[in-house]
Amino acid sequence: MASNSVIPVDQPNTTAEIIRLQNRLTDIRNHRKILELRNEIARESQLLADAQHRLQATESQMMTGDRSLDSSYTPTRLTAGSAIPADKGIKAKPSDSRPKPVTGNNNTSGNVISRREVPKLPINKKYCGRDRSSYITLVSNLRGFFCKHEQHFASDKNKIAEAKRHLSRLILDEWTTLEESSGRTHTWDEFCFFLLRQIERPATPRLARHRWNVTRKHCDETVQDFANYLVMLEDYFSTSLSEHERSQRLCNGMSSSLQKRARDDSSFFTLRYDAQVELLAKWERAGPVGKM
Repeated sequence: MASNSVIPVDQPNTTAEIIRLQNRLTDIRNHRKILELRNEIARESQLLADAQHRLQATESQMMTGDRSLDSSYTPTRLTAGSAIPADKGIKAKPSDSRPKPVTGNNNTSGNVISRREVPKLPINKKYCGRDRSSYITLVSNLRGFFCKHEQHFASDKNKIAEAKRHLSRLILDEWTTLEESSGRTHTWDEFCFFLLRQIERPATPRLARHRWNVTRKHCDETVQDFANYLVMLEDYFSTSLSEHERSQRLCNGMSSSLQKRARDDSSFFTLRYDAQVELLAKWERAGPVGKM
């Protein structure tokens, strides 16, 4: 008779996983409570603003009514002999019924002054960090839009302000929390890395390693974005990588023209990893690099 076999369970690891998931669940619940409180505050603020507006309107009406009931004012009564002759006294100036030109400000010269509106990229779908493809699409569209209106989007501040319009409420709250906690101004590259980290994380280190091995740079993806994606996956590895492994993987994920240029450059693989990323990005900006 076959004996019943029991699959051994790694109790410490199981307990640690349960604790980690419980902590994660607590964090999610707390975050939901924060969002609910923020919505409640926004609703109460709107009600307060409406009440103040109604109060101001009521006070304005009361002041107007007081003036109309002032009994000390007596209108001048004209008699038959007190009428002003038509050829004497005040002559009425004919009113000019022609419309005046609308100006961009309070300029009274009559010249029309146009104000340049802030360019805005149409929102097709809010970014919620679903996957890498959605990140590439959003950032690629934004970069193209910034190039088209480079005069307005010369600063990282304006770039981030426009990009925030395209974020889901949850991710926007995450970014706001990060800004408030850091207490400093962030760059556009830092903002992009934040967006990249919002995509769905690999469930296991093995899956992270598989994605790291097979992924390649998209044609609409910059070298820096691709390098950041590799770094994000490496954070989930159970073992660390050597500088040589990271360098080879970075190069293998590039387009064929960039790979060739890197291998033809005798000094490329002697550089630090960060320097290799910068050099590849420089080559990419210098001219067409071909497609995958």
